[in-house]
Amino acid sequence: KAPTETEEGEEKRECENCDHFETREVAKLEPSNPSGTCGENLTWVLDEEGTLTIKGSGAMDAVGFDSVTGQHLPPWKDWQDHIKSVVIESGVTEIVDQAFGSCKNLETIVIPATVTKLGDFAFLYCPSLRDIQVDSGNQHYCTVDGVLYSKDMTTLIKYPACRPGTEYTVPDTVTKLMHVAFDSASKLVSITLPDNIIALGTDTFADCTSLKNIRLPKNLIDMEAG
Repeated sequence: KAPTETEEGEEKRECENCDHFETREVAKLEPSNPSGTCGENLTWVLDEEGTLTIKGSGAMDAVGFDSVTGQHLPPWKDWQDHIKSVVIESGVTEIVDQAFGSCKNLETIVIPATVTKLGDFAFLYCPSLRDIQVDSGNQHYCTVDGVLYSKDMTTLIKYPACRPGTEYTVPDTVTKLMHVAFDSASKLVSITLPDNIIALGTDTFADCTSLKNIRLPKNLIDMEAG
């Protein structure tokens, strides 16, 4: 019996020490286009080119929680190393915590106007990420030159780790840097922060291995191990 994408197979093999045959299980085939659900009314599919497309309506769900690593487990966890781009279609309203965390080959992501909530650490350790795009009609988030901000530009949410350039100046409007905002941005040598910033999230500059020059704002009052 040959294995399929949904069922294990069986293989008969002649015993080396006798005339009898033994039967062993053969693992299911890896699906050519992995897919599934990621919410009550959401589906996902990963194509051969590495594009993860999420479509439907409503909020995204995780499938579990890893008590060892402390990470939420998205439905595509077994294929996350194959993900190169993410396209979230209109209708999706919430992105779950750590949805794309540790997608080490993820380069680009597209967020529609319908998304109203981004989960914590959604882009944790995405060292190949170079560009984030948000639909201009989104009322909660925006991007400027590929960098993700709150719509009012007061919170810098994510600087893509592999964005070109060795220097970055955070706009004067920003008062908060979110958790892991600059994590894994190994190309950055210098970051200029405005004095308006009063709060840094957890591990804001984690794994910024080339960073040599940064001055903490004089008005900083809340620093969560940044």
